[in-house]
Amino acid sequence: MPLGRSSKRLRRDFLWRRNKEGKGCNLVKWEVTQSSKGQGELGIRNLKTQNKESSLWKQAIIHKYGQTNHWCSNEENTTYGVGVWRAIRSLWPKLQENSRIRVGNGLKTRFWKDNWLGESPLQDRFPDLMMLCRNPEINVAECWSNHGWNLNFRRHLNEWAVERVASSLNEVEMFAGTTMEPDKLRWRHYRRKFLC
Repeated sequence: MPLGRSSKRLRRDFLWRRNKEGKGCNLVKWEVTQSSKGQGELGIRNLKTQNKESSLWKQAIIHKYGQTNHWCSNEENTTYGVGVWRAIRSLWPKLQENSRIRVGNGLKTRFWKDNWLGESPLQDRFPDLMMLCRNPEINVAECWSNHGWNLNFRRHLNEWAVERVASSLNEVEMFAGTTMEPDKLRWRHYRRKFLC
């Protein structure tokens, strides 16, 4: 179940408490609660709409702090002002170690540096090959084609490097290919839980 759906349920349960037997009634439709306060309603935001790629709050954060990768902003390191975003951003390493990327079109997923295949990023398992790679920041979409993987190295490979490339290709051979939908960040401990 997508995280958006479970958070929607939590928000509904907060508004409409059930009694001890689990029974209760909703006095107003959920869609009505999402109408604006100007229309006399509660003005509860629709999280699915609010968290889209082009949302204003995301653009403001990226503009102010910059972006480390497609999933996270740069760290806040100034000493002035309220540290709300600093506190939120400080949780990124924990989130990152407990999540994995489900590759869709491969545009947001870095081939070497993101955890999209297995238990850790490929840079942790094959640091020697990543150092030989022409572009360590390459995304999955750029190095995948219908014919297979296209990994560009800075120099010709010697014997040990060829063996390492062969073992790395064995690890990525289970990849089914890209799709038309965007990449998604997935909570590693539960099936079908997506974070965005």
